[in-house]
Amino acid sequence: MNEAQLMFLFVAIGATFAFVYGFVNLIKNKKGYFYSFTVLGLFGFAIGRIFLFFLSVICIENIEVFSLGSLGTVCGFLCLTFACNTIEKIDSIEVKNAKKYKYIALIMPALYVVCFVLMTLGNLGFEAMILTYIYSFSVAPCSYYCLKNIITPYPKNSYMHCLRPFFAIMLVICIMAMLSEMTWLIDEAYMQIASVSLTVGGTLCYIAIAVFLERGTKKWIRM
Repeated sequence: MNEAQLMFLFVAIGATFAFVYGFVNLIKNKKGYFYSFTVLGLFGFAIGRIFLFFLSVICIENIEVFSLGSLGTVCGFLCLTFACNTIEKIDSIEVKNAKKYKYIALIMPALYVVCFVLMTLGNLGFEAMILTYIYSFSVAPCSYYCLKNIITPYPKNSYMHCLRPFFAIMLVICIMAMLSEMTWLIDEAYMQIASVSLTVGGTLCYIAIAVFLERGTKKWIRM
């Protein structure tokens, strides 16, 4: 097993742990819609990463082709976006100057626009370009909701406030997803360091997101 396959394996293990941990707690305590959609998103991540690992073992040269692995990741971000939209409707709290925080959160989608511009200047193949576009369109709305929920001053007894660590980790995952599509900008001498950093960071973030989701939910229930 080479280094690339080990990296895919570690991320797959982290994503699988996150899904299993979230699913067990979901079944055990019968959480609400937000928790359910989040676990569904983690399932998409797990399926995607597992498939990408097996794809790397079978044919590493086709890893950039849009596949079940890519579709799982895209569906994962879309489910998390839907979960964020759901919790806003459930935990609807009026916040002073709420529009201001919504405008500030648009910074994240704007960064993806910059990402598009940089990609058009790069020497990417057609399939890699399309795959990057699809990733970006699925990650951008998720990153918007995460940043907005982090910077908005919700009351301490609200579910949104208790889930701030969860949203912070999710935002990191969104940023790492964007960076993983921009590795072609990195000099080859630093490519291995960047790949290892994204692998370790991604694995830890997948584990952390499930843990903080459960902790935030329990903290809110106790209030």
